[in-house]
Amino acid sequence: MTMKPMTPMTMAMSFMLAFRKRKGKICCKTVKSYQDCHRLNVLDCSLLSRQFNLERSLLPGVPLTEAQALEAECIDDLRTKSMLKAESKCRHLFTGGVCFSLKVAEPLAVLIFWELVISPRKGVDVSSRRIK
Repeated sequence: MTMKPMTPMTMAMSFMLAFRKRKGKICCKTVKSYQDCHRLNVLDCSLLSRQFNLERSLLPGVPLTEAQALEAECIDDLRTKSMLKAESKCRHLFTGGVCFSLKVAEPLAVLIFWELVISPRKGVDVSSRRIK
């Protein structure tokens, strides 16, 4: 069964639906803010239609022309810039002001190690790579 290429409108709709509710749960505010910002940047640069036009101009088994390669690179650069811009605008995660300390990290590592060593006796599957 062959799939029809997506039109820019269906690509935009699927793109927007992906950012909406996931299994009935709404994403947290930071993630939603990131997705909204990235979506607006993508729509402003018309990346969806540019990608669609590029894919429509490709032929299976034929290498990219220089112009097609430049367009693909340009689309990728714009997408990357959009993601970085959205990330910088939405970086609101304050994970606490506790500095890293070896005095705390070493005993914690020992505790985690012994929990992993004992857990197979409790019937929990633990990979030997994780114990290392």
